[in-house]
Amino acid sequence: MKQTTSLLLLASLSTPAIALQAIDDNALATVSGQAGITIETSNSAADGTVLTVGEFVFTELDEDGLGAETFSMEDIRLQIVDLDGAGNVLGPGGFKTTIDVADTGELSIKTTDLSALNLNIGDVRIGTRSVGSVGLNKWRFAPGSFLEVAAVPGADGVKLRNRTYMTDGSRIDFTYIEDDLALATDVEFKPTSGGSPFQSEFFISAVDGELRLEMGTTEGTLELNNIRLLDATDGSDLFGGADYGDIGFGDVSVNEAYFTLQANPDAEGLKGRFASDLTIGTAFYRSNDKRINLGNVRLSTGKEAGGALKEVGYTFEIVGGTGLYGNGISASFFDVDDLSLFIDNITFSDGDGTNASGSLGSYGIEHFSLNGGSMTAQIWALPGSGRQGIRSDLQLSDGVSFDLTIYDEEPTGTNDPKLTASVVVNDFSQEAYIDVTNKGLQVSVADMELSASMNALRLGDGQTYQGQSGRLVIDSLTVEPGAYLRVEPIQIP
Repeated sequence: MKQTTSLLLLASLSTPAIALQAIDDNALATVSGQAGITIETSNSAADGTVLTVGEFVFTELDEDGLGAETFSMEDIRLQIVDLDGAGNVLGPGGFKTTIDVADTGELSIKTTDLSALNLNIGDVRIGTRSVGSVGLNKWRFAPGSFLEVAAVPGADGVKLRNRTYMTDGSRIDFTYIEDDLALATDVEFKPTSGGSPFQSEFFISAVDGELRLEMGTTEGTLELNNIRLLDATDGSDLFGGADYGDIGFGDVSVNEAYFTLQANPDAEGLKGRFASDLTIGTAFYRSNDKRINLGNVRLSTGKEAGGALKEVGYTFEIVGGTGLYGNGISASFFDVDDLSLFIDNITFSDGDGTNASGSLGSYGIEHFSLNGGSMTAQIWALPGSGRQGIRSDLQLSDGVSFDLTIYDEEPTGTNDPKLTASVVVNDFSQEAYIDVTNKGLQVSVADMELSASMNALRLGDGQTYQGQSGRLVIDSLTVEPGAYLRVEPIQIP
């Protein structure tokens, strides 16, 4: 969301439709194109509003006879404001837009000197069903921060680069509201361990008639702090100041990662492919000034014989509801035959990452394959609250397989002691309700079935095995409707 929002903001902030200061002929004569052009924009609206949109609607055509489906955002408002050091709004703010062409032919549009901005979407809808509202408030830009869009020429044509550069102290107050409950968190952009500011980028290009988005450099850490539930009517905390803790990830190393999209020629909606070879240097969950850390989380879709990344296919569609269910979204994945997810180490530490414990081991799911089948996930928007927020459905085709590897300690070579197994999932389906309630986050089971086997259980170092534990079979595991999992903050006296 952050990257897409940045592109929208830059496109809107750079437009001359916002009130600009007139330049007379004498002043214009002093402008040199070699160093680019800088436009200073001031905002005369008392509340800082620079853009409002009543409704943005994406509509799928009715190709199946069930009616057209839509995705819409209503009451969109962008404000540029000036804040003091305590975060209080002083009034409308301004910004600078610098347009420059580098020696390489790269055209850059950079937005700087922002104090803060607010972006609010009053209602997000799938069909006629509301799935809540979203607010990015007091997005504070610490000195030196900027947003940039650049047209970058290359051998394969021109790419559009979107870059977010946030110095230490930049943050966002994020809020998601469903019914009368609000899920809120304080988003912070943290520098790298060496002190370099947070930055992330992605590229947009057209390849063979498809829109392609590539992930670029990402440095620093993005933290979601003080995750909490509020009463949306008055903003009061439902748990007396207790929160669900903090989540963070950062120092992402990208060898190559992208996805493509185009209109699906065989059905409604979109289709495309994605490929990944990246490592998240650190990810953590923090509560009460203690952290559990995941180090070097690697995600790969596999490689072809020639070294190119394997691509996973997907389709995405807005689907019409039936019966009690509202409209929703459906995503299917296929051509998955060598996906791997590996976590190098898991440790506990103090809240700032210091005084880390020894590693709890390494865990890997490798060579994950749908074996010609597919995985389908659907999310349905439902009215009301209390097991009525969102319904999620997940189904795997028969014969899904993967290799499980568990190291007692972080691996140092090819002959480290480990537990291995070959897992086959013969049947899995899950239907559940997910809702934000006044007692916390609740996942209620509508239906769940599982049949699987863990074959060739082994302990050893990859060359010498201490024995084979055999085979573990789970057949026709079912969870009856009414079972639920509830997550709520621990009340600390």
